[in-house]
Amino acid sequence: MTKQKSLIGTELDCILRTVEISHINRLDSIFNQASQKNAHLVYPSFLLGNLINLPKIYKVLSLNINNVLLSRESIISHKALKVGDAIKIRTFLRDAYEQQASSNPIGFVILETIGLLNNDVAFYGERVIAVRGGFHRGRSS
Repeated sequence: MTKQKSLIGTELDCILRTVEISHINRLDSIFNQASQKNAHLVYPSFLLGNLINLPKIYKVLSLNINNVLLSRESIISHKALKVGDAIKIRTFLRDAYEQQASSNPIGFVILETIGLLNNDVAFYGERVIAVRGGFHRGRSS
């Protein structure tokens, strides 16, 4: 847990993502919506949290993906993202702590994400991740 505590307040990842037509076409087929012209396609705000680079963040925090569960996610969208928009996504570790649940500890990680479009805030997200069994202790083998 000391590794996670030492990273509180730091930037864990900064990535540039481009909204692609395939992201939105996949949603059209899932929700059986009629296709629209590319210029009018908007990336849905409920998926903005999925733009962050979770594999890298899990690696930096030494989290086993098999023990990670999404507990809660909140998104505030300031601008609609369209196909072709390049978004700079910065993710920070806000907090990491453990709680005892019956006989097993549960770790909690709070991530803050800011999506920037042309240096303006496009969205803000907060993701709370639960870690079964708590955080790794001791030396890695």
